[in-house]
Amino acid sequence: MSPSRNRKKGVHRARSRREITIAVAGAVGVVLGTLLMIWLLRPGPTGTEGTGGLMSRQPRAAWLVALTLAGLVAFTWWALRRQRRWQGKAVIVLASGWVILLLAAVLAGILWPGGLLRHTETVPEIDPGLLSPTSLPPALDSTVPGETTVPGETTAPPGTDTTVAATTPTTAGQ
Repeated sequence: MSPSRNRKKGVHRARSRREITIAVAGAVGVVLGTLLMIWLLRPGPTGTEGTGGLMSRQPRAAWLVALTLAGLVAFTWWALRRQRRWQGKAVIVLASGWVILLLAAVLAGILWPGGLLRHTETVPEIDPGLLSPTSLPPALDSTVPGETTVPGETTAPPGTDTTVAATTPTTAGQ
């Protein structure tokens, strides 16, 4: 009879459940940490200020998130190292510690000197009724190519009222 057909022997496990649990928890922690860093540090669109991840928009809040997560990880590590002392009450100790740390983070956010969040100023809207034809820049095609103009002379395309024409700047003599 071949060894593979012997069903009375148990299967030898290469790793204990504790080792597998630690490996899975570590892998999940790395993935969650990576996702958090991507969310915090994502770039905004080119040329725009104040967009992107939380770290660029609200650095104080990002610091609070990072310190809170570091505290939660440190507390969890400490609690799991001492779980034999609590004899089955490790879940209660972990849950209560996490709640206390999260409440402390919320309290720190409320009492942060100068305020936790900074508010950027909004861009003022321009009323279209305030714009007039004289406030617009001169048209680029108002002069014929090769034609020279005298400084201070007003030019206008044919068929337009000269009272609304713009003054054409010149670069001659500069």
